[in-house]
Amino acid sequence: MQSVLHTVVHPEKEIHDLDGRVVIMLGGAVGIGFEISRAFVLNKARVIMVNHDEHGQYAIDKIKKETGEYSEIEWIPCNLGNLKEAKEILSNLRDREERLDLLICSADMDINQFGEDTDSIDRHFGINWLGQFYTCNLLYPLLRNTSQKADTPAPRIVWGSSQMHYNAPSGVHFASLDEINNSGRSSAELYGRSKLAIILGERVIQPNKDNIYALSVHPGTANAAMKQQCKDSVLDQCLIHLTMSAPWHSRAVRLSELGPAMST
Repeated sequence: MQSVLHTVVHPEKEIHDLDGRVVIMLGGAVGIGFEISRAFVLNKARVIMVNHDEHGQYAIDKIKKETGEYSEIEWIPCNLGNLKEAKEILSNLRDREERLDLLICSADMDINQFGEDTDSIDRHFGINWLGQFYTCNLLYPLLRNTSQKADTPAPRIVWGSSQMHYNAPSGVHFASLDEINNSGRSSAELYGRSKLAIILGERVIQPNKDNIYALSVHPGTANAAMKQQCKDSVLDQCLIHLTMSAPWHSRAVRLSELGPAMST
């Protein structure tokens, strides 16, 4: 499948010299997020990865080994399932930076059993939606400031969504914490609900008077690092071989971030 699509889709051709552009990558150290970070560094953007795991420095070392020691990439540890921590870290980041061209919301609590984050909220909803939406609010003034600069392409907010939103439970209203923290939901329902929230929430951001684009992208079923956690059965092994690699799926997201169709 990858070999067939490779002749059709070439998002790397749409990404040219990004010198001077600033990218903040939520969840940019592993899987699809890592490949997106790598692609932007290769094209001379300055990349700031924000994620809550130990892979940040490893990702930087791996990217710099390919792109050079002086590549502009950094890692800021932050738990998006802890809104107090997120506010402190991201507010400082907003005040430090002079511009923000691309905000990529790729942090992802993958399909897993029910569990609560630091704020006692279902961790799928708390990280995949609430923490990232809060990040958008905190960093929006920086995006707005960038949108007003002369000779600057419109900044973009790009969400990593999924067709798994079809698995959201019927009758979902996002009406109360009790509804969100219903531990009787299946792992697929919990994950699907968080992805549904992203699709609906992107529409809240979209109708703005600023020259800022907001969109959500389904990258496909990727054989990313998180999927490797569930490979015990024969079926799991088959699914891993049938799904496409993280480098391939990062192309769809990268095209949505910089493709010319969105700038017209």
